[in-house]
Amino acid sequence: YRQYGIWSRYTDLYPKNDLVYTVGVSDWKKDWFFAHVPRIIGNKTFQATTWSVVFKLESVVPGNYTLQLALASASNAEVQVH
Repeated sequence: YRQYGIWSRYTDLYPKNDLVYTVGVSDWKKDWFFAHVPRIIGNKTFQATTWSVVFKLESVVPGNYTLQLALASASNAEVQVH
């Protein structure tokens, strides 16, 4: 499956700032772009994008936590969690 022009679509939706998804406020059906692509900044140049997932955390219970991610990539991929 390939969707040509997806980079342009992301750039149209997020021309300057990257996606920010707020848990409990955002709607995944319309606020979560399904492909993590770079932004076109012109002249066949692309800029890496950083997405943020924001959520309210009333308190932190000490212990271990698990973050589950699913990746689909056509080339080498890198994920950074901050």
